[in-house]
Amino acid sequence: MQKKLACSIILPAYNEEEHIKASLNALTNQTLPRDSYEIIVVDNGSEDATREIAASLADKVIDAPDIKVGQVRNTGAKQAAANLLIFVDSDCSVNEKHLETALQLAESQGKNTVLGGSISSSEKPPFVEKYWLLKGKRNDYQQRDLMGCSIVIDKDVFFSVNGFPPHLSSGEDSALSQKLKEKGYNVKIKNEIGVIHLGNPKTITEFIARQAWHAQSYIDNWPAPLRDKVFWLVIIYPALTIFALDMAATGNEYWILALIATQMPPAILSLKRIIRARFIPKPIDVLPILFVDNLYLIGRAYGFLKGLFTALSPR
Repeated sequence: MQKKLACSIILPAYNEEEHIKASLNALTNQTLPRDSYEIIVVDNGSEDATREIAASLADKVIDAPDIKVGQVRNTGAKQAAANLLIFVDSDCSVNEKHLETALQLAESQGKNTVLGGSISSSEKPPFVEKYWLLKGKRNDYQQRDLMGCSIVIDKDVFFSVNGFPPHLSSGEDSALSQKLKEKGYNVKIKNEIGVIHLGNPKTITEFIARQAWHAQSYIDNWPAPLRDKVFWLVIIYPALTIFALDMAATGNEYWILALIATQMPPAILSLKRIIRARFIPKPIDVLPILFVDNLYLIGRAYGFLKGLFTALSPR
C-alpha cells in the first residue's frame, strides 16, 4: 500500500537555474521524513538548465509552456497527490522546519483557514532590497494578502474557488486571496512559514522592471484594481509629475511647490509600509525608503501605461 503523503509542494519555474537548486535542496532537507511529502516542479518552458536541475531533485517535473503563472500553479495542484497543498516559488529558500511548521499550523487553524508566509531578504541585502523589504523590530510582515511564494491551502478549498485565475501574468496570488475571502474563508499571514526570496531585485533597473511586470495585472484583472488604494497612487503620481514639469516649462513661479507635491504618493506608500512592518526608521533611513517608493511608482506607472497602450492598440 502506498504511503499517504502529508503534503504536496508545488513550485512554478521559468529560467530559474540560478536559484532553483538551493530552493529544492532546502525543501529536500526538512525535519519531515522525505517520503512523507512530494515536490512538484511545473516548468513554464525554461530555456536554461532549470528542468534538468529540477529533474534531479523533485519527485515530478511537469512541462507547461506558453501559459501564465496562475495556470502554471493550477497545473501543479491538479497533479498533487496530497490533500494539503504548499506553494513555494523556485527562487525562494526555506528553513529546515518549514514543512513541519506548515503542517502544524494547518492542523491547528483548520481546513477553512488558508495560510500565507511573509518574505524576508538575505542577511546583507543590497540597497534596493533592504529598503523595500523593511525588517521590523519583530520581523512583522507587510502584506495582508497571500503571496505565491508561500501558501498553505487544503486542496478541496483551493479547487472550490477554481484555484488561481489562469489569465493573470502577475497578481494571481492577490486575486486568489480576494476570491477566498469572498467565499468566507479565512486568510492569515504567518511569519513562521516565511521564506527568503533569493530572486529579489538587487539593482534599481531590476526593481523597476519587476514592478513594471507586476503592473501588467492591472489590465488583465480590470476593473478590480480600482478598489486598490495603491493603484490610485500609481495613477496620481505620473499625473502630478507631468503637471509639475508643465509648470516648470511654462515658467510658472509655483513649479517648485508642484514638484514637492509629486512626493505625496510615494510618501503615503512609505508611511503605509513602515506602519505595516512596524519598522522604526532612523533619520538616515527616511530618504532611502522614499527613494525606493518613487522607483516603485515609476515602475508600476510605466507598466500600467504600457499595458494600457497595448490593450487599446489596434490588433
